[in-house]
Amino acid sequence: MIIIRLSALVLMATLLVSCAATTCPLPLPVVETVRQVTMGPGQRILFVGDVHGMYDQFHKLLAQAGTDADTTVVLLGDFLTRGTNPKGMLHYLLTNSHADCVLGNNDIAVLFAAANPDRIKLFNRQLKSDHVNASDFCAIEFSSGAFLPPTTIKKEHVRVAAELGLSACAQLAARCSALTRYDLPSGDTVFAAHAGLLPGAWHAPRVYDLAWMKYVDPDDWDRTAKDEFEGAVRWTDLWECPATPPNVSVVYGHDAKRGLTLANHTLGLDGACVAGGQLAALDYHVSVGGYKRTLHVVSCDYVTGGYPV
Repeated sequence: MIIIRLSALVLMATLLVSCAATTCPLPLPVVETVRQVTMGPGQRILFVGDVHGMYDQFHKLLAQAGTDADTTVVLLGDFLTRGTNPKGMLHYLLTNSHADCVLGNNDIAVLFAAANPDRIKLFNRQLKSDHVNASDFCAIEFSSGAFLPPTTIKKEHVRVAAELGLSACAQLAARCSALTRYDLPSGDTVFAAHAGLLPGAWHAPRVYDLAWMKYVDPDDWDRTAKDEFEGAVRWTDLWECPATPPNVSVVYGHDAKRGLTLANHTLGLDGACVAGGQLAALDYHVSVGGYKRTLHVVSCDYVTGGYPV
């Protein structure tokens, strides 16, 4: 029996284990932890903040931006749950070859619910007791190792997983990554992550940090968390220093409370659309000498409550 004890401060759950003791209904494909994409001159990258199933607003945003065959649309995670049309979002992803996605914490929870339909109550009980027996569950396999969600699987995750179906969830796992690196012809690099990325960690990032992190101990970067703790700073603070390479930036979502937050090296695009806020996209027009950047925003009038972002 493998027992995982979860820290009260940082609920890390990256596990180098297999599901040998558990029969998985259909093993999900291995999710790439890091994907690298080389962009050419004349191409565009449209990074879209947390859609949360708000397909109509997403469609309006694409119409405003005016996408074409040279545009890659990148969903920055949490594009399925809470809103009215998760199937619409999934269909868009699976039928558009110019669409990319990074997985958010809620997307990973949906995949886990799809892979463990009869074990969610058991998982939540074990998680609450701070002891998770990894062999009881089908982990999400990333290229960097197996992963169990560090937070409770909610009814919304189970509902969306059932609505989409296991086969579609398997296609989603094959389509998305945890982090995508876009190399531009100018030598600039833009990283897409749902939650965040620590400086210099792009070669071997942790899935927890990419999908859950908001805070970090500035003296110990191994200590990261979604919730604030004593002495912690926002992970974005680590990027805003003179030592940061001038040609590297991170585009992310996840932090709806901060809203649209555009700094020198970190660009947050979660406008809390599902709570009646905004849906935003950052448009990169790529050229040999650099890029031109444009912000597109649409307002959202659908409001749902009672689910943490």
